[in-house]
Amino acid sequence: INPAVFEYVVSLPPPSYNYAKFTDWARAFLDTYIADAKKYYYGGFPKEETGKETMKFLEAYEEKLSKKIQYNQTLISELEESKNGELKDHPQTASTNAVLKSVLPVYVIGRTKNEEKLQEIQLLEDSPDVRLIESQVHVFLKESLPNGTTNLAFPPSIVRESYIATSQVHPGSGVANFIQSMYSGSDSQPSTVQTDVLQALEMQNNVGNSEEGVNGEQKKAVGLEEKICCC
Repeated sequence: INPAVFEYVVSLPPPSYNYAKFTDWARAFLDTYIADAKKYYYGGFPKEETGKETMKFLEAYEEKLSKKIQYNQTLISELEESKNGELKDHPQTASTNAVLKSVLPVYVIGRTKNEEKLQEIQLLEDSPDVRLIESQVHVFLKESLPNGTTNLAFPPSIVRESYIATSQVHPGSGVANFIQSMYSGSDSQPSTVQTDVLQALEMQNNVGNSEEGVNGEQKKAVGLEEKICCC
């Protein structure tokens, strides 16, 4: 596998919050492609052979990617252990086996809580209007838990396989920091809408301190930037 092509594909974002990597959909697609090739005739085009050859490339890519993910996870664990003095497990809301793995931790970024201007620098002496402004943005942040069909970071009553049930998002709940409620502009929510209070409270607890999380993750990313290599 060409290293440049490999790194390019690895760096691509996932197509939706249901996936952790850009290529998470590829194996299921190829399985269907090859199965169809065995059932139907395609006018002499070697569809089954083409699918199998492509699958070989995908398997080689996934093997190399798996090593890269394992290396990065080990490095992250060691970095956290050195900072905290002990290795702490991250709280998970779903089985680790059900969640798709990514090269680096993936997060869902919610609404902005506040923005603070840290400094303002005039770049040109003769042009006072040309300035560099450094700001710090506090946002709600939550670990993404995609499994290929949905995202387990959110209650299943809200994030469905093919759509987001915004009518189930209570404007005052923690979920509303990530998904805008269809009633956010109203003074009151219609009584016909049923909200799962327990799920909303659970979500709120998970993101209660998330406005501080983005700063920690940014520092972690800076610490990892020079250490993570291409396997």
